[in-house]
Amino acid sequence: RLPENGVVFCKHMAKHSFLYDFQEEFFADDLNIKLIHKHLFLIRDPVAVLSSWGASDSVHGSSATPDEVGIVPMLSIFSALCSRPHRVRSIVSFLDSDELVKDPERTLGSVCEDLGIPYKESMMSWPSGPHACD
Repeated sequence: RLPENGVVFCKHMAKHSFLYDFQEEFFADDLNIKLIHKHLFLIRDPVAVLSSWGASDSVHGSSATPDEVGIVPMLSIFSALCSRPHRVRSIVSFLDSDELVKDPERTLGSVCEDLGIPYKESMMSWPSGPHACD
């Protein structure tokens, strides 16, 4: 069941992209379900990504693979979406982590506009700690 505003946010990690057919927009294991949605890519400077993986080797281990880091799988996802016959700009938006840190309200407002979601000031803060949806 969809919430009142019709918006559902699903976070996926690029390293799990094999579970989904991005060219046909189906879950790879269930071709009977057609999904209608937009893609939002959270992008980050690849050097910063690799540096943070190195700094957190106690969590991730010191030998992160390109697939684990997700840069190559994310490029594959984007490539699959670009190869589709309709205009990609209508289904793909980007959120640059550096821009979000620099100017969170403007950046989030722009993303909301791209996705057709009304921006609300309440999006800028939330209670810390675990949440029922986690």
